[in-house]
Amino acid sequence: NEHKQSIENSKQFLYEKFPRIEQIDNEISMLAINSARRVIEENLSPEEATFEMKKRAEVLKQEKEIILRENNYFEFVPRYNCVLCKDTGLSENGKKCRCYMEKLAKFVSFPGDISNGDKEFFKFSVFDNFKLSYYSNEIDVLCGSSPRKIMKMNLAKCVKFSNDFTGVNSGNLLLYGPSGLGKSFMAGCIYNRVTDNGYFAIYKSSYKLFQFLEDFKFGRIDRDKYNLANNSVYDCDLLIIDDFGTEFITSYTQSVFFDLLNT
Repeated sequence: NEHKQSIENSKQFLYEKFPRIEQIDNEISMLAINSARRVIEENLSPEEATFEMKKRAEVLKQEKEIILRENNYFEFVPRYNCVLCKDTGLSENGKKCRCYMEKLAKFVSFPGDISNGDKEFFKFSVFDNFKLSYYSNEIDVLCGSSPRKIMKMNLAKCVKFSNDFTGVNSGNLLLYGPSGLGKSFMAGCIYNRVTDNGYFAIYKSSYKLFQFLEDFKFGRIDRDKYNLANNSVYDCDLLIIDDFGTEFITSYTQSVFFDLLNT
């Protein structure tokens, strides 16, 4: 809206300074209507009318450019805050733009939200930084394959899941195993890829997520302040629950978990 208003202000300034420019703009805007009228009234073919319309438009634009150039003026070109979506929030493919997702994430705040350390973790968590060299290349007799080969397969599946993610019928992933294997890092990579592709994802540890939902339900936190966050847990395109199983399990957390899955 700000950019549209800037363009309008610029137009009005030029119109007052050069009335002929206003006449040119008005004539250009009427060209299509006049061409359609000529097709009906003068029996011109649509191709002939279109050709003459384009020719006339070019003449008018050149006249306008000459007026501006001779008087050391230029037509206002908006400078958008985001050149990718031109501040519409939507990219060319119709998906939500990265800038929109970043703003949405700022509004969706949780109690005690991510620290600077968490932010650095997310910044580093990209698939290009995933090092298969951390995993042994030796065959594990228990599973008949090497950890590196298994992780290479897991990495490929996670990359495919992230690239193909549409928010609808995209399936689910369960990453399981002992601590220190790279599950959280992999989940962070998925989070970044999905959000980069224009989808709204939420990444929370199971302890913090279930604690939040319980506190919200029983009014231990400001419901007005965190209502958007509560709704987003159920409405987001992708919900990532980290460290699942480490939280204190109660009948309430169990019911919440199944409710999340069903929703």
